[in-house]
Amino acid sequence: MNSLNKSRKIIILIIGIVSFFILLSGVLFAIYFRAFLSSGSQTPFISYEWKEGDRTTRHTMYDDLVKSNNLIGMNTEEINQLLGKCDEYHSTTGNMDDADYYWDYIMGYSVFKGHEMLYIHFENDIVTEVSRVRVNDLQTIR
Repeated sequence: MNSLNKSRKIIILIIGIVSFFILLSGVLFAIYFRAFLSSGSQTPFISYEWKEGDRTTRHTMYDDLVKSNNLIGMNTEEINQLLGKCDEYHSTTGNMDDADYYWDYIMGYSVFKGHEMLYIHFENDIVTEVSRVRVNDLQTIR
């Protein structure tokens, strides 16, 4: 009887420890993704850091990029010099020679929000629209 009580106490202790670590993992996961989902700290846009940086770096530079550079009216060469090669290219008709197309630069990823992108729309090689969109939004835009 005494050994049965001892076994129950050990099982309860193990369940308690495992539950604690599961709860702790959940809290840390929530804190991490909450920080990632928030606008976070903004950093000044620096062209070479955008080109060489990862998605998180780009995400923190977006606001300054849009404020400090009048992207509307720029041509493809100017955008390419400023931001580098795009991550994705899309034509409205599927024809790569189309005069109406989009460049996307991936800026971040969140489990809850999906991919976030800088979306640049060109008509006749001139920027006509710049926005921040998510992958799900892109699917409805296109």
